[in-house]
Amino acid sequence: MPTTVEEKTGKIENFYDNDSGVIREDGTGELLDFYHPGASVEFVKGDSVIYLKVKTPSGNIIVRGIRKPN
Repeated sequence: MPTTVEEKTGKIENFYDNDSGVIREDGTGELLDFYHPGASVEFVKGDSVIYLKVKTPSGNIIVRGIRKPN
């Protein structure tokens, strides 16, 4: 199974600490953990975000490139 990368949208559901938290994916409602340096300073709970959802061959999901929509 190859690595897949998809651009997705969602909302910041909660923060675990200053740099990590959880995003609720639009459409599916799937909860995805993320790491983004300074996330709690750059975003607030409930912010809409765009991110890359990377699925590895082993089935792990990595969230990268979180940003606010323009």
